[in-house]
Amino acid sequence: MVKRILQYRKDKLDRTKIVIIEPRIEFSEMRNQILKIQQDPNFQNKIHPMQIKNPEYWNPDYVLITNLKAYLTNLVIKNNMVTNDMVAWIDFGYCRDSDSIPSSKKWEYSFNPEKIHMFNYKDYLFDIRIEDVIVTNNVYILGAKVVAHKNLWAKMAELMQLSYQRLQKYNMVDDDQGLWLMSYILKPELFELHKILDPQYGHNPFVLFQEFNDKA
Repeated sequence: MVKRILQYRKDKLDRTKIVIIEPRIEFSEMRNQILKIQQDPNFQNKIHPMQIKNPEYWNPDYVLITNLKAYLTNLVIKNNMVTNDMVAWIDFGYCRDSDSIPSSKKWEYSFNPEKIHMFNYKDYLFDIRIEDVIVTNNVYILGAKVVAHKNLWAKMAELMQLSYQRLQKYNMVDDDQGLWLMSYILKPELFELHKILDPQYGHNPFVLFQEFNDKA
């Protein structure tokens, strides 16, 4: 992917840094654990038939990468590759058209630096079992974007790892949206949630840079 990305970024190389990792090699044990559970009939039989086609239930590479989002963000921070105090993970496909990007081409918002900021479609009721959330693919927190002060990303990575390990004990796996939610459940006081309208009712989910931007 490096040559292809460099081609897209050829006019912005002064603002581009690429780190190459091989997740299948560096995290082979974790990937094997994910694959083993995904192929387990006991896990497969729990998934709602309408959801079984989704990659979190059959693609180990997809689950591996989404489970490593906080780890990878923290890796960038530890290697001094960002100068901002506030750091965000934004999925690659988020900026899919000009309507998704602010006209100013800048993103500045007064996020509380003492909180990890996530974006939710609906409020989580703590009496709902996380297992039921996973098997029905019931989305509360969006996986595509998270914002936090650079000092909080190590804690976010720790919470995601704890959530991953907890799911392993239940013989289950999930993508980032499940692990974000579980991280929030583990330490809700550390997070601030920002509501975004649910796209299943016809709303545009790609509104981050417009609705949470002081420079839009």
